[in-house]
Amino acid sequence: MNKKKKTTNSMKCTDIQAHLFAYITHDAGQERTELIKKHLGHCSNCQAEAKQIKDAINFLNSTHKIENIPTQLSEKRKKLIARAFMHPIIDFIYRHHITMSIIAAIITITITLCVLRQVKVWHSEQLDTGIPVSIAQ
Repeated sequence: MNKKKKTTNSMKCTDIQAHLFAYITHDAGQERTELIKKHLGHCSNCQAEAKQIKDAINFLNSTHKIENIPTQLSEKRKKLIARAFMHPIIDFIYRHHITMSIIAAIITITITLCVLRQVKVWHSEQLDTGIPVSIAQ
């Protein structure tokens, strides 16, 4: 226990600076807070670092105060977010649905025509002219 107390009492500036944010936001714990407070009492480098962190926090706090915060997302934003979770191929098809529809229609028509030609619904060769009829003279 004594060894542990010795190492925590002799914290370096880098160790203190690593915990400054937690100290400033009151998340460091009582023992660590006392060590940091004691160190800040005599270290100007760590005091400057703490001031920069406090200034940054104050700046962020002042910028988020928007009067008209929307309570709901617009329909367009909801669709964009939903599409972002889609599979990349589905997203591509969604963005290019007109082109994909035309390609699908062309492929469907081509396959249908090929099948109809094989079934011989359409005949490409000449049809017989029929039964020869001769008129007697």
